[in-house]
Amino acid sequence: MKVALCVPEYNSALNETCVPYGLASIAGYLREQVPSVEVKIFDGMAKHDVHARLLEFQPEVIGVTASTPQALDAYKLLHWCKTALKNPLTVIGGVHASALPEEAKEHADVVVVGEGELAFTEIIKDLMNGIRAKGIIQGEYIQDLDSLPPTPFDLVDVKEYLAHGPWLPGLESPVMNGVSSRGCPYNCCFCKNSTRKDPVRYHGAKRIVDEILYIHNRFGVTSFYFSDDEFLLNVKRLREIAELFKHYGMLEWIRWACQARTKNTTLETLKLAKSMGCVTIAFGLESGCQKSLEYWKTGTTSVEDNMRALRFSKMVGIIGGGSFIFGGPHETLEDMQEGLEWILNNDVLFFAGVGTLIPFPGTSVWNYCKKIGSLPKNVDYKRLVPTSFAERTYFVNSHMPLVVYRRFLVHATRLMRIYCDARLSKGFFGLSRSLRWWWGWAFHPLYMLKLVKQVITLKE
Repeated sequence: MKVALCVPEYNSALNETCVPYGLASIAGYLREQVPSVEVKIFDGMAKHDVHARLLEFQPEVIGVTASTPQALDAYKLLHWCKTALKNPLTVIGGVHASALPEEAKEHADVVVVGEGELAFTEIIKDLMNGIRAKGIIQGEYIQDLDSLPPTPFDLVDVKEYLAHGPWLPGLESPVMNGVSSRGCPYNCCFCKNSTRKDPVRYHGAKRIVDEILYIHNRFGVTSFYFSDDEFLLNVKRLREIAELFKHYGMLEWIRWACQARTKNTTLETLKLAKSMGCVTIAFGLESGCQKSLEYWKTGTTSVEDNMRALRFSKMVGIIGGGSFIFGGPHETLEDMQEGLEWILNNDVLFFAGVGTLIPFPGTSVWNYCKKIGSLPKNVDYKRLVPTSFAERTYFVNSHMPLVVYRRFLVHATRLMRIYCDARLSKGFFGLSRSLRWWWGWAFHPLYMLKLVKQVITLKE
């Protein structure tokens, strides 16, 4: 039996590609449990021609995953499969289908809600026994993540992911993303976890290190970004990882970044992270206005927590920054102005991803907007995109006017970090091909001259 797992082709402002670990995990588990099945992954985000590959492969089962901005493309792909292929069983999963299963059911034979390894494997086994699944299936979560087989990197286009991987200051290209846990113990109103019931689970330290070593030895990668909701929360595991980094001699070359929550961040944890190669942390800061922050974080974090985490990061030598949200239903213009001034006048905030509120399906914000009738009848999911070229270049979002970019970046420490980070990864003078090089000379020539002198000194 042939099985194709697909990420739909998708044209959007998303210009970074991350390995679809969820889909890869399903493929690896299926291959382990049913060795007779031939499974392949076709990823439109990795520039695969999904339609052409499906025509060539002619699968009997097609599984499609999609985030909310990809949902319409996923639906189109599923309908195309029914007309262009020989009546395959179509299955859809992922965060959007899990949030809106009744909608997804109109476009596929089967909808898997939640984690897909166990449910999708049972669908395949049933089909091999002549039973064709239909409707909405609740996927059981994996209790022991280390019971899953290693990530099947032979099924994914790793080189393409590395060429367009995640970017954070302090990391040297190429950067590989990784996910070492599932779930989050918090329920921020704008996050998909606000309505999920699955418990937090972690891969063990040995599993994480083995995967890092494989990527390093196979592809020469030295920079990694852990996109877990909260990578530093499990301090016991962090210490175990640190010991393995030391045991395998990884501290000589590894650089990594992660996401973290300021409330849980201590000076001791940051010192530990720094000692094991952490260069950057993207905190979920969300706002510099306490009133707004109480809404975003459901009262679990304060502005003081944010400041403390940023100061501690600076003390240990970690680049600290994070995300911010504007435009909540609770916010006044004064609240947003207070939050903006906190960003612009913050001497220990070295990067800021700033955007407006996006009501993703399955979140508390989505449910609230639906309740008050503020959502249009037909939501254009493609517009629910949180990233942009400006964010990739300056780490601020294009929703903010250019004058705000300038105010944020006209700061010696921030400019030095931007340019010296780029010097480490691409070559400082090679930046003449990029927008930010000319932006710097046009608006801040004195800073640029200082930076040139410092870079020449560093080279000597």
